[in-house]
Amino acid sequence: MNKKKVFVGQEVDESGLTYLREKGYEVIYRPTGDFLDWIEQISHMDAMMTRSAIGCPGFVFDAAENLKVIGNYGVGVDKLDVKHATELGIQVTNSAVANMVSVAEQTIALILTLANDLFHMDREARKGNWAKIRDATRAVEIHGKVLGLVGCGNIGRKVAQLAHAFGMKVIAYKRTPPASDNESPYISYVETLQEVFSQADIVSLHVPLTEETYHLVDLELLNLMKTTAFIINCARGGIIREEDLYDVLKDGKIAGAGLDCFETEPVELTNPLLNLENVIIGPHSAGFTKESRERMSLHAAMGIDEVLSGRKPSWPVNFRQDS
Repeated sequence: MNKKKVFVGQEVDESGLTYLREKGYEVIYRPTGDFLDWIEQISHMDAMMTRSAIGCPGFVFDAAENLKVIGNYGVGVDKLDVKHATELGIQVTNSAVANMVSVAEQTIALILTLANDLFHMDREARKGNWAKIRDATRAVEIHGKVLGLVGCGNIGRKVAQLAHAFGMKVIAYKRTPPASDNESPYISYVETLQEVFSQADIVSLHVPLTEETYHLVDLELLNLMKTTAFIINCARGGIIREEDLYDVLKDGKIAGAGLDCFETEPVELTNPLLNLENVIIGPHSAGFTKESRERMSLHAAMGIDEVLSGRKPSWPVNFRQDS
């Protein structure tokens, strides 16, 4: 009996590869990231594993005669042509909960770093301005502050739980609020995005990048924020209109930003946001702890095995049974 074949064309943690091999699959691991190379390899593959950072264009799927499932290493599928995969009858799964804790913890870390003015104090203390910066610190407590969430999926709800432990009040906007408070016991829902931006001391973004959320956060919303407020983005860079964010930060209309992602990645060194001292920059690494990398690879592999074994996938992206 021929083994079913799984193609992996991007570098992934060994946990998923080991899982697939132990399940009896033949794993073809060629982490080239080269779409043309993938086309040559994929014709007789039963499954493939992709990564959110690179994704996969639809023309690659056209070369696959037997492809039944794509397991995505990561949550985001904005760089993966899910629409074309669906048209071809290919199931797409992702690692929906794999980096939930890591991204939520990074979100809280950025909030604490901004609130406690840590980067500014670190820079000045290294210059020898010990007493000066100690007396002039701009640090504030987050206890009692309002955290406003845009998006309340797995990550957003985890952020709310952690923020609650710090004594924060959490409000959120969600187009369809949960029917029961038990889903998100730490969150109070408001009716509009405008309420989140005007009431919150910290706004944190946790929505996927779609046509509807592209440049969702623009000058109109940013101008509603308090001058003492911070904005955090550990989701996708395209959700914020960066030139508008730069303007409000430069002019002191909001206090600061923690940005783990940008519209163009790697971030261009000419991006003016990099020149602002009230901005903390990350290389889109919030979900890349050791533990989350292991889980993302494992969960992508589990999705592949579920589909090829005829079972309902735990984390479907398309062909959802509950839709």
